[in-house]
Amino acid sequence: MTNVDDAGAVPRTSRWLRNWTQSGLNTFRASPPGDATSAHASPDLTVRQAKVTCEAMPVVTAEVCNRGSEPTAPGVPVAVYAATTPSRLRCQAQTAELLAPGMCTAVTCTWNGPLGDGAIAVDDRGNGTGAAHECREDNNVLNLRVTCPSPGETAPR
Repeated sequence: MTNVDDAGAVPRTSRWLRNWTQSGLNTFRASPPGDATSAHASPDLTVRQAKVTCEAMPVVTAEVCNRGSEPTAPGVPVAVYAATTPSRLRCQAQTAELLAPGMCTAVTCTWNGPLGDGAIAVDDRGNGTGAAHECREDNNVLNLRVTCPSPGETAPR
């Protein structure tokens, strides 16, 4: 940091200050910390976990997290699909609060249709398109299995 000037130019070696002899430095191999507001800051939305609650209709609850470096506004869309071919939309939800980096929040929707395998997709409007520009778009889906006991049965333990 003592051998590169503020414009990014490298001065002649005869003008370098020895980093290890400068008061408060001795950080020769360190880089300056990044700025979270840089042009490369962006959210990274994921689904950490999901559960199914058996009520009159199955209720899917998913924990949506922001693993990125920029917050997202409330209203991030979440879609839950059946894993059939073709895949069918079973329910939708959206986040209710701002998701700061490292923060998670729960969303809930009621599964509508035959039970079975499915997938929760965060930042999905229910048609496969997202609203947020993320640093990673390939980690937005979590698979799940929607099963509930038939009336009169108890759930397996």
